[in-house]
Amino acid sequence: FLSVPALMALREENKRNSCSVELITKAKKSCVAYREPPPRKPGQKGRPRLKGECVKVATLFETMKSAFVPARIEMYGKLEDVCFYCIDLLWGRTLYQPLRFVLVRRGTTNSILVSTQLDLAPETIIRLYSYRFRIETMFRELKQQIGGFAYRFWTKSLAKLNHFRKETDPSPLASITSEKDRDNILRAVRAIEMHALVASIAMGIV
Repeated sequence: FLSVPALMALREENKRNSCSVELITKAKKSCVAYREPPPRKPGQKGRPRLKGECVKVATLFETMKSAFVPARIEMYGKLEDVCFYCIDLLWGRTLYQPLRFVLVRRGTTNSILVSTQLDLAPETIIRLYSYRFRIETMFRELKQQIGGFAYRFWTKSLAKLNHFRKETDPSPLASITSEKDRDNILRAVRAIEMHALVASIAMGIV
């Protein structure tokens, strides 16, 4: 499920660009969200509330059972009969960003999908999430059959990674001041990117 830092970074990135990036993912069955805070009463003192009633999203499969809508949606390359319930709730401790939750019942399987784009239709969210299978299959073929990630480009100009480095420790890149070393690192990164790009083109041809 999405993390608060990820949502904050996405929000800031969308502010800096003319086009926005939205996410669709699957939430844990144990996820908790919040309703919008109630409107303030005239003359009410104190800071405005950031959130309303706490909602254990998975419980909506039972409490809102009568509100589920039947639909036939293209999923995994074929039409599937599902039932869904859509609700917008606040999520993320200290962030409370509105997200669109789509509870999906497919046979005996229950899933909770989440979208950062609030105006997407529930049917669209379900269909787009099903493309995950195609994406994962593509990466598997790219990795295992084409060798798109089997690159061997490195440079001695870049220090070895320290897996025990703390977040408060300075980045290894900060200590690189030589223009030659910087150029070598950029060349290595470009070689990696070009290898993956050529492998993707090869997979498309195959």
